[in-house]
Amino acid sequence: DYAGAVEDFSAAIALEPGNADFYHNRGFALRKQGLFERAIHDYTRAVQLHPGHCRAYYNRAFCHDRLDHVEQAIDDYSRALAMEPTNATALHNRGSLHERAGRPDAAIADFTAAIAADPCCAASYNARGARRELGDHHGAVQDLTRAIGLDPTDLLSYSRRAHCFRRMGEYESAVTDYTKAISLSPNNAKLHTIRAYCYAMIGWYGEAVADYNTVLALEPTNSHAAYNRAIALEKLGGAIDRAAADLSHQAAAAAAAAAAA
Repeated sequence: DYAGAVEDFSAAIALEPGNADFYHNRGFALRKQGLFERAIHDYTRAVQLHPGHCRAYYNRAFCHDRLDHVEQAIDDYSRALAMEPTNATALHNRGSLHERAGRPDAAIADFTAAIAADPCCAASYNARGARRELGDHHGAVQDLTRAIGLDPTDLLSYSRRAHCFRRMGEYESAVTDYTKAISLSPNNAKLHTIRAYCYAMIGWYGEAVADYNTVLALEPTNSHAAYNRAIALEKLGGAIDRAAADLSHQAAAAAAAAAAA
């Protein structure tokens, strides 16, 4: 009952207005109700009363993040980290904020520090892998493989690793990961679309057509999928014709060999 908690801590503050924890705890109850501006006000009062209140800085950073106050959130996480330098969650969250602010190197540095602080945090491997996939596909695959090992049900890690494999031209590996991602999100038209592309790149046109059929069942007005399905059908027809011609040629050769014998 967070609303009741706000009332209780308000009463406590009235009796003891110099208690930083009361303001922090009321701020937390406000935060849990999505009342981020009011929570920030209470966290600010808590750090005024107790400048070393690490959790108040951390939770104020969280509220600033939810309000898209990126720089204020980074500043507060930095203050919290000055007191708790191995707080893996604060490092991860600050890294995500650096990413949003367009500072990829700072983001990777924070994700790396978060991993050092908590080597079992799949989210930090995933996040660092997402940044590295922009240029270091092999490094990204390593991070995303580690994330999948820690959380085998993480859809995002499979789809991101598949993206890396696709960019590296390893289409069969990409298909494997997209297939796993699709098993976790069967009605995801985007995943079916990209897997269809990978199928086509390795000449599996029948499978590509099947994926485009699924996309069009989910999104009947998807002209991109309709166009690519037509191309895949054309390629499939050509492949069938070539296979038939090969079989005919082989049969003729066998008949000639039998006649010569």
